[in-house]
This record gives sequence, structure tokens and C-alpha cells, in this order.
Amino acid sequence: MNASADVLTGQCLCGGVHWEVDGPLPDIWHCHCTYCRKSHGSAFATIAAVEPARVRFIKGEDLLGRYRTSPLIERSFCTVCGSTCPFPEGDQIAVPVGSIVPAPAAHVAGHLFAAGGSCCYEITDDLPQYDALPGGNNDVPPLERPVSGLFSGSCLCDAVAFRVNAAAIGMMNCHCDRCKRSRAAAHATNVFVSAKDFEWIRGEDNVKQYKVPEAERFASAFCTRCGGLVPRVARGVDRINIPAGCLDNDPGIRPRAHIWVSRKVPWLNLSDGRQQFEERFSE
Repeated sequence: MNASADVLTGQCLCGGVHWEVDGPLPDIWHCHCTYCRKSHGSAFATIAAVEPARVRFIKGEDLLGRYRTSPLIERSFCTVCGSTCPFPEGDQIAVPVGSIVPAPAAHVAGHLFAAGGSCCYEITDDLPQYDALPGGNNDVPPLERPVSGLFSGSCLCDAVAFRVNAAAIGMMNCHCDRCKRSRAAAHATNVFVSAKDFEWIRGEDNVKQYKVPEAERFASAFCTRCGGLVPRVARGVDRINIPAGCLDNDPGIRPRAHIWVSRKVPWLNLSDGRQQFEERFSE
């Protein structure tokens, strides 16, 4: 089943960048490579490879930042909020499907780079799994970073790095619209730590924050050089939210539940057996 043939629309978290895609979408893929995880800040990204003539920016193209990760891939992000935006990938445009609202029906073809995926996400569905790109091509070597503290993380370009010196408080998968737009993904996987246990290793000056104006506290933080999402540290807040995609080693904890599943995208199968809440978590 393909997505609707209608024009599909996507946007970043702040709404500064909007784009259109002529449907139907081709098969979409869950990508577990470290580049996608660090760019999106999520446990995995979901991408549609679309012909360039079918994708167009209708607002905010001048707000895009770009960071090249290979000769064929130059990733794009909103320089206001850090959300990943459509970017060239060879002769196609990689469109982050999680940013398309309303979420289209689409066919997921499988998991890419499944063997090297995030420890925070276990593949439990029956979709095909590949350790490389379709056709066996593998020009995406994993990023390997030194670790520090109990666990640590870094942005895509490694200009920003941090460590956590004590056990995490919790982890949650959130399917709310803000998280999906922030991560440009199916959902966010958020790791919560005490502020007293968190420490920047380098690059704090490279971190930019964006707070949703109408939200009480929802905000994102990202590296201004590569757009990779990183923890947001706010003055007077005793708990820090770390995007799981930026972690470099196992935090020793797994998601407790899925929240806001009332806003779940239709193309994601929740088969991991974890508790599901229509909105907020409750004991």
C-alpha cells in the first residue's frame, strides 16, 4: 500500500521551514545508522527516497543549515529549531516521514543497518532487516566515539559532547506531535537524568536552544554546526532530557512505556509489549 497520491506537507518544529511532497510516497525505510540517529536525535529515522522533482520547499529554505556526512549526503536542518529537513542523498531527496502532517499511510519496506541500531530500541516486528543499504551497499561506516562517565554522548559532527556520572532516572517513548516534529521521526526516545549528574565535555557554546512559544517547557537543543540534537540544559531545572539518538554507549536503562499513542503514526507497528498510554504516563 502506498501513501495517498495527494500533496503531502511537512514542517520543522518551529514552523519556519515547510515543504511539499507529491504523493504517493514510495516504500519507506527505518534507518538505524549512527548518522541518522545523531542527526534526528531519535532511536531510528524513517525516510522516503523521493525524486527531486516531487519535493519542494514552500517556506524557509533560507533557514536551512547543511552538514555533509558523505560525498553523496548533505544533511539539512532548520537553524532555528534543529529539526532534520529533506536533504539530497545521491540522485534522490531523503524525506523524513515523521515530519509529514497529517501522517500518511505508507508501506515500510524494512530496517536498514539493523545490526548496529540503538540499544534503546529493540526491533520486534516482522519486517525484513538489512545490515547495509538495499543491494548490499554499505558506504555508511558506524561512528565510533570514546565514552566517558557512566554513559556519554555527542552530536553528529562531534563538536558537542557530554557525560552522565550516575544512573538515569528514566526513559520514555513519546509520540506527541511536538516530539515527532522535533525529531523528524516516528517518535522521540527520551532519557531523563538528574542535572547534578550531567556534565558538558566540550562544545556547550555550540549548542542552541529553541523553546516552543506556547508550551510550558517543551524545547529542543542542537549543535549549530551539524544540527544534531543534544541535551537541553535549562537554568533552575533539576532534570535533563537527553535525546537517545545522541548517546554513544548504553545508558543501562530501557523505555518504560509509549506515551501519547493517540498521536501515533499509522505506519509504525508497536509490537514491543511495553505499556501504552493514550496521552500522559500514569502509574
